[in-house]
Amino acid sequence: MVIPPLPSSPPPLPPPLLLAQPCTTFGGAATNCWDVIDVISVHSYANAVADILHNLREYGDVFADDFAGANGRSKKVLWLSEIAMGSSELDEIVPFVDGLMAALNDRAAFGFVGLIAWHGSTWSKRPFSQCRFLSASTQCHGRQPRAPPTVHLKA
Repeated sequence: MVIPPLPSSPPPLPPPLLLAQPCTTFGGAATNCWDVIDVISVHSYANAVADILHNLREYGDVFADDFAGANGRSKKVLWLSEIAMGSSELDEIVPFVDGLMAALNDRAAFGFVGLIAWHGSTWSKRPFSQCRFLSASTQCHGRQPRAPPTVHLKA
């Protein structure tokens, strides 16, 4: 039996059926199911801020109409609801967090990001048990928080 070669690229996917299905908003207005969603929540894990920013830019490109509320889309924001780096060392995590926050405060580039929440197992939260919170100047203030930091960014 001869097995034919695989095509060089997969066939294109059909358009999503979800977008054509009727739904209603919480207010009762008819809309498509995708436009009922206000937030796109993603997770990103990396050892370098540049990798996180690359991922966020890709989300920004793919969902540009949604984040802008353009071309018939309802306006959405992105929540980076889990972010962590593969380290438990304060001297590595603090520059990571500072670099990420400095980049995301560029609202012209990342205005679609509305929330950031640190996530991780015990090993990646350890620096936050040493500090109540980390300031931009990398100083520790106070005692252990009940949960890792969450930041809401202004539009």
